[in-house]
Amino acid sequence: LTCACMMWPSSRRSLALVAVLASCVSGYADPSDQPRGITLQRPRLPSLASVYSCDLGRERERRSQSATLQPGERPYRSQRGTPCTNAIIAINVAMFCLQGMSRGRITDMGCKPARAYRRADFSRLFTPMVLHGSVSHLAVNTFSLYNMGHVVEHQFGSERFCLTYVLSGMAGNIASYHFNPLVRSVGASGAIFGLIGAYGSFLALNDRVLGDGGAAALTRLMQVTALNIALGIMPGSNIDNFGHAGGLVGGLIVGAALGPKLCVCHDALWPFSTRQVVVDRSLWQRLKQ
Repeated sequence: LTCACMMWPSSRRSLALVAVLASCVSGYADPSDQPRGITLQRPRLPSLASVYSCDLGRERERRSQSATLQPGERPYRSQRGTPCTNAIIAINVAMFCLQGMSRGRITDMGCKPARAYRRADFSRLFTPMVLHGSVSHLAVNTFSLYNMGHVVEHQFGSERFCLTYVLSGMAGNIASYHFNPLVRSVGASGAIFGLIGAYGSFLALNDRVLGDGGAAALTRLMQVTALNIALGIMPGSNIDNFGHAGGLVGGLIVGAALGPKLCVCHDALWPFSTRQVVVDRSLWQRLKQ
């Protein structure tokens, strides 16, 4: 096309060159043309949570270090629906109604007493997560699960979310048994603290991709966690703090091991393209393959 343009008169040649250049770059988005501090809008670039913003300065610095999109890899996209969060809330409410109808028998059968673990009744590592002690206890945990669960399930997906929730809750019950063995306890708060820990791991390990928005979200998350811990250690709080701490640590570990590991990759389909996509190169994705 360029050789053909050279054969035309100068005015027509200029117009042809402009048309050729426009057709070459129309399919790509240059990062330097984007305003600073907002999420990049590129073809097939997944939209992260609304609290995130891609730091363009970091991305320009990272551009030469980006990996290449491998065959079979798909761009990372946050999940739209949150069916598991809604299902867990419904189960908790239904179980609380059954607790009232049974006049405490279900609570006695599923709570966390120390003697159950001594008898190897390991089902009680799980059952306390779906039981609650009062209406206020259920209301607070439901509100927390609704807010935290939707965020984590969006980023982790339903399968990883359920695994994180269950393992964190079990870790909280194990910690409560070892450090607070004489107290009977119920509640989903250990698993909810696990979701907080897993989300914190996600934000911390992907800070280069999430940018300043991810750092701000991590700071707010740490503030909320510190506030909850402070409320738990106040006199008369009647809170199983060891269960919360165990769930938090369990969530941190599960999130670090199986949570999304985001990587910015060049799309090598077009050699001269500046198009980049975000992929998840976590252990979870390798296990699924």
